[in-house]
Amino acid sequence: MNFRRGASTQLRSCLPVQLPKNVTNAQLAEKFSRWMAIQGYGPSVQAVYGRTVEQFCNYLGRKPIRKVSLHDIGEFLARLDAERRRSESYLRNIVCTLRCFFDFLCLNGIVAAATPRLFRFRRPIERLPKVLNTSQVRSVLARTRESRDRAILEIIYATGCRAVEIARMRITDINFRRGEIRVCGKRAERIVYFGKPAKRALLRYLENRRDGPVFVDRHPTQRGHLAHVALRWYACWDQYSDKNVPTTQHHYLGGSRGRFALTRTEAQGRFQKFIKTVRLTRPRHQLDAETIIRITRLAGERAGLKSVTPKVLRASFATHMLARGADVHTVQRLLGHSSLSPVVSYLRFSQVQMAKTYRRFHPRGA
Repeated sequence: MNFRRGASTQLRSCLPVQLPKNVTNAQLAEKFSRWMAIQGYGPSVQAVYGRTVEQFCNYLGRKPIRKVSLHDIGEFLARLDAERRRSESYLRNIVCTLRCFFDFLCLNGIVAAATPRLFRFRRPIERLPKVLNTSQVRSVLARTRESRDRAILEIIYATGCRAVEIARMRITDINFRRGEIRVCGKRAERIVYFGKPAKRALLRYLENRRDGPVFVDRHPTQRGHLAHVALRWYACWDQYSDKNVPTTQHHYLGGSRGRFALTRTEAQGRFQKFIKTVRLTRPRHQLDAETIIRITRLAGERAGLKSVTPKVLRASFATHMLARGADVHTVQRLLGHSSLSPVVSYLRFSQVQMAKTYRRFHPRGA
């Protein structure tokens, strides 16, 4: 998630609306959440920004937000760091969130200046992205145990999509004949491509499904059960409404005493005959990004690799394409980046190409 963008571009299109200066900090946080929704911030960004602003307002207590100083922001960051040791990137994201919040307050005349913009961090250390080689990727793919998990990993490596984009994919967005998928990215749609291995894995997993989300959970079909309550035999099962809320249903089969009493074997026979007339299928839910991350990490652990995530497979996708001579702009569009800087980092870390260049041009590199 990119926490640094948004404020400078989004604020240009927002006209200042004067708010009463006697509003409480909690009310300002609520208005900020509404403003983010109007400005088109993503759901995950809204949740993270809103949670951070709420923590900051709770920290201030009754202190008016227009009296917040740079010292108060530093104390807030120190408190977060004292509760649990935080990384510098985490604290940097907190400051970026507060900058966006104070920009909103400036536009509405609540504060005179965006105080968090005076807060400065050291330039972050550029770290090498974790990238798998082709043999490691094959090993991870081979360790999947289900057709669904194999299809997920094949699609991630074939398209370079994010976990959220994989979760949002729908069957109607896939063109198997042309090997294309329409992907809904962070801010725009794009077309990604896949080859024969990913196509085979997808078709094997989808079977006869033609609509709905591509990747769904694997809840087994319910069987219902036979219940004996108050000397009566009942067939019980779960009935799902349009909102996928289950309600327990029951059907009277007969009594266990009296002239027409049923034994358990007879009741079981009636239950088996009746339950065939009931629709027992459960609605299958779309997988979320967290589940896809867990599936990827588990496959990596089976292959003897630690911390294999969709982001690692995405970086491997970009690095392998660039190492084989792909154009930087093409890789940028396939990844869905708005700028070239992330792709240039993948190009810089293409170790195979760097080694070939060194062997070729260094006087003693052979």
